Amino acid sequence: MVERIGPAPDRVTADIDAAGRLLLESPWELGADVLEWFAWNPVLSKPDIPA
Repeated sequence: MVERIGPAPDRVTADIDAAGRLLLESPWELGADVLEWFAWNPVLSKPDIPA
């Protein structure tokens, strides 16, 4: 089981839709701290789908 690493950065929680667009279109604009949070949290993991 994977656990989240700390709360989401303010930049993510302030506007989740904008953060999602930036993550897909221009992730460098999010900054290293936000990208690190995404990298170490299961939000980027492939979901477990029961067979």
